[in-house]
Amino acid sequence: EAVELLKRAVAAKPDYVFAYYNLGRALFGAGRFAESADAYRKATQLKTDYEAAFLGLGTAAFRAGQFDQAAEAFKQVTVLNPTSFEAFYGLGNAYYRAHKNPEALAALKEAVKLKPENPQVHYSIGLVYASLNDKDGVTRAFAALKRLDPKLAEQFYNAIKK
Repeated sequence: EAVELLKRAVAAKPDYVFAYYNLGRALFGAGRFAESADAYRKATQLKTDYEAAFLGLGTAAFRAGQFDQAAEAFKQVTVLNPTSFEAFYGLGNAYYRAHKNPEALAALKEAVKLKPENPQVHYSIGLVYASLNDKDGVTRAFAALKRLDPKLAEQFYNAIKK
């Protein structure tokens, strides 16, 4: 119902940026990730410095399996807000899923600088190190995980030993 109302709103006012943003949120909530990304993309075209819309676009594109598009959106957020943990974390994960491991590592290292106590970022960076066959990096990520979240450390260990 919300999606249909918002679709009517953007049809009535095609330059109303916040209607596109809210449509993106509603579509995301409905699990319609590719459509959500399209709505967020339109919002970013109308307001090129709309950080929240770029974050939404990155997240929706990621969930839709559009990892290169997700990376571009997250990269734009890092330009708009160089202290956005969410942007660097999302960027690193998008690059990882796009098999761009050096870029993933660089973005995730920035995320670690911003939130060194976040276990999820250490998990992600550990996966990248494992993909690069960097045993020292894997060991450091595992040590950080053991300290921050022992259950997640166990999950990480099980994920990389396969």
